[in-house]
Amino acid sequence: MEYFIGLDLGTTAVKAVSLSADGTVLRECTKNVQFIEAAEPSAVEIDPDGYFQRIWEIIKNVTLDSYTLKGIAWAAASGNLLFLDQQCFPVSPIYSWLDTRPADGSISRELSALDSDWVYRTVGWPVSPQFPLGRLLWLNKHTPSLVNGSHRICMNNDYLGYLLTGKFLLDDSTATTFYLYDQEKKEPSEELLSITGVKTSQISPVRQTGTVLGELTPEAHALLGLRQDTPVKVVLGSFDHPSAARAAGLAEETQLMLSCGTSWVGCMILPNRSWGLENNMLIDPFTSSSGGSWFGMISLPGAGKLFDLKVRQFFSQILQESSPCFKTFDRLAVEADASQVPVLQFFDAPDEEDFTKLANTYTKESIARGILESVVFQFTALLESRGISTQQYREVLLVGGPTKSPIWPQIISDMFGKPLYIRFGQNAGAVGAAAAAAAGTGTSIVLSDHAEAAEPDAAVSRLVQNRYQEFLRRR
Repeated sequence: MEYFIGLDLGTTAVKAVSLSADGTVLRECTKNVQFIEAAEPSAVEIDPDGYFQRIWEIIKNVTLDSYTLKGIAWAAASGNLLFLDQQCFPVSPIYSWLDTRPADGSISRELSALDSDWVYRTVGWPVSPQFPLGRLLWLNKHTPSLVNGSHRICMNNDYLGYLLTGKFLLDDSTATTFYLYDQEKKEPSEELLSITGVKTSQISPVRQTGTVLGELTPEAHALLGLRQDTPVKVVLGSFDHPSAARAAGLAEETQLMLSCGTSWVGCMILPNRSWGLENNMLIDPFTSSSGGSWFGMISLPGAGKLFDLKVRQFFSQILQESSPCFKTFDRLAVEADASQVPVLQFFDAPDEEDFTKLANTYTKESIARGILESVVFQFTALLESRGISTQQYREVLLVGGPTKSPIWPQIISDMFGKPLYIRFGQNAGAVGAAAAAAAGTGTSIVLSDHAEAAEPDAAVSRLVQNRYQEFLRRR
């Protein structure tokens, strides 16, 4: 039997699945990304050797000796940056997009000199110092020899392609996050290259998602412990959220997908690219290259990270426990009286929450549910600030960490007043990548329509939506 491997190169974890030709997930594996310990809190770097060694281990964990591997592809939470020498060996760490040093004020003049609206309309994403455009400006000021002297400048995802095939190509989806390409023309922007001092020869050419990059080299076969007599095609994937959307079944403008991880991201099919730009979305080419749709994203950065912080504070202050257990947290929230829940707004003051004061009025169960609701409220308010009403959608799709929770999907369904569906959960990005690998090899995979579902409870929905109105009044 033939199968395909899909990877999800996430911000803090890498996932992999093996997917059969009939759309069944055969194996899965997850490993956390190991960051370099840094003296400077704003520095977030990854050791390239260790990073790719973990990827080799993950791939080995999902290979199947009794099946025939036909293709491999990956989704990526891209925007990281890596520099290579003439032999294409790394001469820098992988600079994570979480690294905030480019926002230290040292390139304020350079950033203010940019025509931000032109950059947004050219690239498809608004200017952000943490992503490659801003980071290149920052490195030009602090370490100019790294930019000028490197043979190649890439992201971790196109370097992975080189390690497997000996070739450099970048898919048009993650190319957006590199900020050096014209999104519509699918080619390097001479203006952006000039601004950063980068040469065309230093970066990868762009092709659309689903393009075959090449075949695994003999060295890659040996590295991954694969049979040398079977060719394996390597196929270009996409940015992580569009990849998850393909697996989750996002195909119509009447569907809204929530992709929840380090950030919470609302994903939707756009009427056209201009509409997404007018509503200040992050734009992805999705299926537009083949006459299909553009894809829009609205992001609540750091939502998952802040939620984790609040759970730790809850355990420390309310339960007097130093190590949080999310299963315990979920159980408490499930047991809460939905009519007696505090309205919390810790996004406005993330470090100042004192849960012990709430404990005088509310049970620990109610406080736990209030923490969950507050994230959903903040995200809903963000959508509405962009002119997006949840009432325009007939259903919600959910991917990412909250899919494992017994309560969060129900809270989202109650807040939006819409049915919610979960397909492939935390593995949706990797499954979407595996499906892209199959398509690139000429194999048509029909992914399962089976979904876990949550239906809004009319009585609870009214309570949640009333609390949301109180949340808005307090802002």
